[in-house]
Amino acid sequence: MAKASERDRYEYGVCINRDIEGKPCPKCASKEVQKIRKSQDFICDECKEPLRRVPPPKPKPPWGIIIGIIVAAIIVCGFGAYMLFFKDCNGNGKVSDSVTKTVHPVAESDTGKTEPPVVPPLFTVNFNSNGGSDVASQTVKKGEKATRPANPTKTGNKFEGWFTDSELTSEWKFETEVTKNITLYAKWTGGSDPPPPCGKTKDYSTGKYEGALVQIGGNCIPHGQGTMTYKCRVQIAKMARTDYFAEKGYIFQGTWYNGDIEQGTLRDGNNNIIATISNGRRQSPYNLANDKCQ
Repeated sequence: MAKASERDRYEYGVCINRDIEGKPCPKCASKEVQKIRKSQDFICDECKEPLRRVPPPKPKPPWGIIIGIIVAAIIVCGFGAYMLFFKDCNGNGKVSDSVTKTVHPVAESDTGKTEPPVVPPLFTVNFNSNGGSDVASQTVKKGEKATRPANPTKTGNKFEGWFTDSELTSEWKFETEVTKNITLYAKWTGGSDPPPPCGKTKDYSTGKYEGALVQIGGNCIPHGQGTMTYKCRVQIAKMARTDYFAEKGYIFQGTWYNGDIEQGTLRDGNNNIIATISNGRRQSPYNLANDKCQ
């Protein structure tokens, strides 16, 4: 049986995630291509959020062979040039003034030193479609202009343009030169009114949550770093066939994913560690919205 290739065993992706304050993940900022086994979750090593799939990176060229060919070509060409320009018919060395002036011209500065070519820096233009269809980022040289992409789409909404801020107060003009890394935000009209902001706290029948909340499906749910103070006895996890319960006054501190406990520490009212919980990023029957007092 033929051995599976890397393309069959791995997937490649880049992180495009930001936290609730709009700050990009470090691997999002670096545009690092991450290599993930197909048997593992397709998430960022840094922020643990889903990645955007990209094609596998191209194999590196055989630089050793290429350099060897270039060196051989230089030697051959150099010997030919020597025979052509530096030998007269009797084999005596001879260089004319015209050859001296025309072979190997070198650009020099006023100080007589050779100046390296100036390479303009590259900047990235990212497009945040605010819930619309994805728009690919662009790489632009300093002083050049970004290309207006095809308008994204969003069901029940009309696209109104790209803006330089998430509050959608300053529209970007594509005739403007790019001088730094920027993120452009899509503006939409139509559809229902946006839901109110989530805030930092949420009360449940089993306790009070304080921390990061995001809107999913019109509801504010824990997603990120947070703390839950329990009002009653409730099961919060099951690992290796062991049931874990929080009692009244217990506190769980850790991270949450779509309303479920991802990982963290459960402590009693005296701050003693009761258990270390690690559910991972999978759906759990102990989502806060579904928890009930025992």
